Order: sequence, then structure tokens, then C-alpha cells
Amino acid sequence: MSRKKFTMIELLIIISILGILSTLLLPSLHRARDSAKMAVCMSNQRQLGIAFTNYSASNNGQLPSPLSTSYTWDDLLATYDGRTIPSNWNFEGGNSNGSWGGTFEYEHWQGKMTQYQCPVDPTNDGIRVNRSYAVNAGHPGNWTGNRGPIMSGWWTENGAGTGPWSMNITQINDPATAILMGENVIDDNTQSLIGHNSGNARGNWKSQLDKNPVKHGRQLSLNYLLIDMHVSFSSIHALNGDSGKYLWGGTSDVSGTWLDCRD
Repeated sequence: MSRKKFTMIELLIIISILGILSTLLLPSLHRARDSAKMAVCMSNQRQLGIAFTNYSASNNGQLPSPLSTSYTWDDLLATYDGRTIPSNWNFEGGNSNGSWGGTFEYEHWQGKMTQYQCPVDPTNDGIRVNRSYAVNAGHPGNWTGNRGPIMSGWWTENGAGTGPWSMNITQINDPATAILMGENVIDDNTQSLIGHNSGNARGNWKSQLDKNPVKHGRQLSLNYLLIDMHVSFSSIHALNGDSGKYLWGGTSDVSGTWLDCRD
């Protein structure tokens, strides 16, 4: 019995159909990949929320208070987040590259920082480990432009007139709409600031979206860890809350918005 063979025309039709199907499926595959990466990013922030909660419980309700740009909030979370900082770590002064202390050097952390890295972002710049998240920095005195829960290590170190400072987690006005941490900007000029305590979280998040407005597949939206430790995938416009302000138009007054953690 002879077997029927495909003709050239039939093969071409089959190849064409497969090509059409692959074209139709590719967008779905891309969306599935993007959704998976966003889910990992949200999971990272939830895990860090647990570390913040455990740190607070062990420190009379206080959030981490960075000592300087060389010793930042994520260093204070070590042990609470499963990492162990070497006993000979030098938190003072610059590293061998002359910037931002030894805590960022890739050779030390390598693959140990995955919970601080959104899978959309590069893991390192060849010298330093990249962090994808920055805390909502605040100030207890007359710095009215930023009313976040954790003071910037830069201000501690560079003349803010006060020592390390953070809020007590029980004193934050509305934990469900007060941001503790969000995704930070990554570019060639600010690599050393990744994971640093940004004194201008609003500007960094806006810059992040200016560079990649659909980072997680939805226009102008990022993941934010709130004080009640839930993660919200929110549009920048949602962060205005009921304040009537337009944060991303240049205002420095964040009172009444999701960046405001004080009464």
C-alpha cells in the first residue's frame, strides 16, 4: 500500500498556518511573561514587608533608621530578610570605587540580593548590586516636601541637623494608603543610588515611569509596599488620593497623598 505524501502546496499551507498561529500567540506569551515578572516583583515586596514588620517588632515599633549613605535601610534589615552581613564589613566611607560605601559591591552580594531586585531590572552594573526598591524617605522637622516614614541616609550624613530618624509604625496616620517603599529609578547616572534611601521618592518614581511608562504592562503603574504591608500595583494618579493635588506636576507638598505618613 502506497502512502500519500504531502504536496508542496499542502506543506506551504501548513507552514503558513503555523506562522499565523505563532504570530497570534506571541503577544499572549509576552503578556504572560510580563505578568510573571510583575508577580515576582510584588512577591519580593511582600517578603520585604515581612522583614520590615519583624524589624519593627524587635525595635519597639520603629522602622529602620539609616545611619548614612554607607549603611542603609536594607543593611538594617539583614538577618530579618535572611541575609548575614560579614562581621568585617566597612560601613564608613567609600568603597574601592570611591562611592557609597562597601554595601553595594557586587562581589560581596552577587546572587544574595534577589528579593531586592525586580526581574525587569538588571541585577548589577558590573561593580555594584542593583536594588530595585527605595523607601519613602521622610524628615521630622521642617522638610515639609517629603513626609515619609524613613529619613534619607543622605540627610543624616550631610547636614540635615538631626541624627538617624524613622517613624514608629503605630504612629502612621493611614497604613492602608501610606507608602513605605516603591520601585526605584535605574539608569546609568544613578546606579549607586539603587537601594539608597531616596530623599525624593516622588521624583524617582516619576523618572522611572518617564523612562519606561509601561514597565509592568500597564500605563504609568508601579508596585508599592504600603505601611499595612500589602502591595499595591497602582497608577501614579492613584497616589494623589483625595488630596486634590497633582503630584507629578511638580508640587513638593505631598500632604494628604499616599506619600504622606504623618497626620
